[in-house]
Amino acid sequence: MKKLSLLFFFILSLPLVRDCFAQNLVPNPSFEDTVACPNNYDEMNYATGWSAYRFTPDYFNVCNTNVVGVPSNDFGFQNPRTGNAYAGFASFDNMIFYRENIGIQLNQALIIGQQYFVSFFVSMAVNNIAQINIATNKLGARFFTVPFSFTSPVPIDNYAQVFTDSVIHDTLNWVKVSGSFVADSAYTYLSIGNFFNDSATSYFLHDISAVLAYYYIDDVCVSTDSLICSGEIIKDVTENDIEFSISIFPNPTKGKIHFINNSTYPFTLTIYSSMGHQILNDLINEKESSLDITNYSAGIYFALIKRKGNIIQKKIIKY
Repeated sequence: MKKLSLLFFFILSLPLVRDCFAQNLVPNPSFEDTVACPNNYDEMNYATGWSAYRFTPDYFNVCNTNVVGVPSNDFGFQNPRTGNAYAGFASFDNMIFYRENIGIQLNQALIIGQQYFVSFFVSMAVNNIAQINIATNKLGARFFTVPFSFTSPVPIDNYAQVFTDSVIHDTLNWVKVSGSFVADSAYTYLSIGNFFNDSATSYFLHDISAVLAYYYIDDVCVSTDSLICSGEIIKDVTENDIEFSISIFPNPTKGKIHFINNSTYPFTLTIYSSMGHQILNDLINEKESSLDITNYSAGIYFALIKRKGNIIQKKIIKY
């Protein structure tokens, strides 16, 4: 009995971290918490906890309706993967050597010898007028024991604990970058960007005049639990859930497109072109409504539907 009691107290004395539930060690992982609404480029520090670790990455939020707005901004067009905000960074320049990196202090130091899972989501930005239309690989996450800044930038020396060798071309969807590693130091800081030089970076020019590769980033995760960093978006489905209560058909279409609202709440409908130009913005009160897009040019359009603080994006194809 005495030995069992001693064993019991020994177990209780083990480090608490081994008994804690796994969590995302990245504070403000979706860039939702703000110090202030961004109103210009180079304001990464307006997202609580985040800052520029190399040159001038950017912070985008729906509160801005201009150069760093959401979903349309000076770099392109994209809705947040979750929430109302995301960040952005340049991964390559076709004229000069240039990288932008973001960074943040983790909630706690990593444990040496522990395996960690890492994930984040990116989407390629396109603005041909601004010569932004290059896709690259080597987007990755790197851990440090010290922070960096504009005046003391993070090193670019062909190393990151997690990165992708695949060139990411997708401008419509959010693409997951993920991996795992075993901590060899008590890292307390995380940086994201391209840590590889030009000769180690593969790139593709989608426009021959393009100069810059730029990516939006959302939903950053670091955890000892792979499920936490799986990237699954879990939400409650209720009878008023916007995703399930609004129907759009036919799609693709060459004429009219119909909207069926299966709830009692109105919604705001905004239509954007694939280049991010707003074509329509209207409040829909009727249970059934339609929009004639016969005179629209053939191509892909985006319907942004907002209701009661929720927002979804639907792709509309006009042929």
